[in-house]
Amino acid sequence: MDLPLTRAQYVRWRTAVFAIFLASGLSIATWASRVPDIKIALGIENSQIGLLLLGMGVASIVGPSLASVIIAHFGTRRGMFGAMLVFAAGVVFIGLGTDVWGSFPVVIIGLALFGFGNGAVDVMMNVEGA
Repeated sequence: MDLPLTRAQYVRWRTAVFAIFLASGLSIATWASRVPDIKIALGIENSQIGLLLLGMGVASIVGPSLASVIIAHFGTRRGMFGAMLVFAAGVVFIGLGTDVWGSFPVVIIGLALFGFGNGAVDVMMNVEGA
């Protein structure tokens, strides 16, 4: 049996869900705007950009597919926190792979983590928001 939320709890919950939606949307927008810079930094062709996008896309499909398992095992809030950590690790790998090491495989790993985390968070934030 769920107990009704107090007004303060409701405001905190609503603000947290909004912040997750905002972080998810801004991160995708930030990645999309950096694609030309990443292409130049890595010195890669358009076809290799396609591979980067494929890695992110495949992981973005796996994340939502496993979200129900994550929710069942950890709960929505803890699952979202874990997925956001994976998501953040992906951003770190993208940055290091692009600007520090100049490594295409590291960027693919980063984008896969980014896509997986974002996809899983997408499902979980909608479950929490409903």
